[in-house]
Amino acid sequence: MNAEDTKSIRIYEAVAYESALDASDRGAGLTPTEHEEARRIVGNMRDMVLAKQRAERAVTRAKRVRPSLFAMARAAMEARLNAFFEAHPDALIAHRDLTEMSDDDLRSALEDAETLVERLS
Repeated sequence: MNAEDTKSIRIYEAVAYESALDASDRGAGLTPTEHEEARRIVGNMRDMVLAKQRAERAVTRAKRVRPSLFAMARAAMEARLNAFFEAHPDALIAHRDLTEMSDDDLRSALEDAETLVERLS
């Protein structure tokens, strides 16, 4: 994200905040059903934004992790990381409990480990 994008987001946030304050003042007379409908709409919008952010992260991650790691099953990734820890016992990563990590997090950790080994070789 560049400086222009950041500026645009800040402007949008300020406008959205002011609009929310105005809407709150106008919404004081809404019925419980209308309030629930508004919450549902906001929830749907939030879900769409989160889905878009997840998709963007997936694209970024796909560019960052080598294709051979995307083809690996979870068990193979865990085995490879465990072998890495055995070969390099003083290596540090944020989480060594691989069972708690998502497949995407395992791929990222494995990419980091393999990149480190390549640099040290």
